[in-house]
Amino acid sequence: MESLDASAHLVHEIVRKRLGQGLDDCDVDEATQMAAHSPLTTRDYNNFDQMAGKRERLFVNAHGILDPTCRRAPDLGVMLVMKSIEDIVPADRKLLCQGSGSPALQLLVDTGHARSAYGSNGAPPMGYFI
Repeated sequence: MESLDASAHLVHEIVRKRLGQGLDDCDVDEATQMAAHSPLTTRDYNNFDQMAGKRERLFVNAHGILDPTCRRAPDLGVMLVMKSIEDIVPADRKLLCQGSGSPALQLLVDTGHARSAYGSNGAPPMGYFI
């Protein structure tokens, strides 16, 4: 599975290419938003304290993958939205988006995933994601 948290540079190229293909589709379909799944997982949250620098590496990898897409998206009138999937700490995804330095990358809250993360993974109630 491709992920925005991939550490292998060959995987970075694959994910960048797929994001670029998504922007191509947005251009053809005149779409104004494209969703990308948050790379933050339950497994990460359960291990951040045991893996020094893991959160920072995750952010660096995600930004390295997303940067070309974030630069190209505004030219097509597209906003890239980071969708909540397994996020347990909503502020981390916000920091990930803000850390890109691109207004083309914004937050998207999937209320179903937020509710699932609350019920299954120990995330705060859905309202914290809003």
